[in-house]
Amino acid sequence: MEPILDYYAINIIDIWPYERSLFFNERTSLDRIQLVEKRTIKVIIDAVNLQQHVDGKSPVEPFTDLKRYDSGEHDEYWVQRLQRWNSAFGNVYERVALDYFLEGDAFYSFTQDIQIDLSREDFDFWFSLKLVQYQENVKYLSSFLDFHLTTTFNDDIAKIRAFLSLLLCQYEDEILPTRVVSILKDWINNLKENPDSQVHNEVKNEPVIEVHKTFYLDIVRDQPSILNSNNELIEAFTLLKKNKFISEDTNFEQFRRLFQLKALDESNLIHWTGTLIELKWLVQEICREGVCSHINGVEKWQVAQQCFVIKHKNQWVKIDKYTKISNASGADKNKSKIIEFGQKLKSL
Repeated sequence: MEPILDYYAINIIDIWPYERSLFFNERTSLDRIQLVEKRTIKVIIDAVNLQQHVDGKSPVEPFTDLKRYDSGEHDEYWVQRLQRWNSAFGNVYERVALDYFLEGDAFYSFTQDIQIDLSREDFDFWFSLKLVQYQENVKYLSSFLDFHLTTTFNDDIAKIRAFLSLLLCQYEDEILPTRVVSILKDWINNLKENPDSQVHNEVKNEPVIEVHKTFYLDIVRDQPSILNSNNELIEAFTLLKKNKFISEDTNFEQFRRLFQLKALDESNLIHWTGTLIELKWLVQEICREGVCSHINGVEKWQVAQQCFVIKHKNQWVKIDKYTKISNASGADKNKSKIIEFGQKLKSL
């Protein structure tokens, strides 16, 4: 599994699959996957026992259990899962491959949307596992750290410096890759040398966008007139309106300006009527290689914050934090429509 490097939250929904892929690609140890497995199960069961609600959704629930077997709803289904579990239980490779576990009389999937916050005693462990993912592309690492300085540690430089220093002592040799450690140490040193540096002031006073105020398409830089009367762009616009992602009162001229260099006027911001997770998918489709590849990391969420407004109490209001877009989650019911939109943009 490729990690989602511009998703900065600490969440088992992307940490477990990545650790699992490392294990099956022989890039991590047997001891480590067993530890991650054990702690992931604990996080899930804690959520079940405490009846936690994640992002307003229902509590974590089993995908099958003994009650549904007894009722006849899941007779063969339950038996098949139980047989597979019993067969795999004593073998780590087979057990991890199943990607589910038995707790009591219920089976739970490891794929759960559960965010880990600073209140958990083992937050440092999960933070270190997320850090590991940045070995795949270290250019995102500073943005990840800047994000947590602001959202997790409330811009408390002393607190995050102490946290990361202890984390390095605990996990530098045990978990963290060498080049991640190197960048992490540089980032901490820069905090120490210049705690009021421009980069951290920018994060503190979010959002700050110096260059990109719209999703200025790669092709527009080379062919400025391509958006004037382009069938693919018109089709992309029509698709968004047809599926009620943007409001009926949005016209094509407003939409076209979204992909030019000049910032949108306050009166011409795009009225987004879809959900925040759908907006997140839209931004990801726009910022793909070959479409708008020069905007990445945190910046793409900040640009979206500048360009879209949402309805609240019958008024169009700005999205107060870009992290509401980047951290959005939900069912993928309409994702195929957003992907279709992305394909039309790419066909430009």
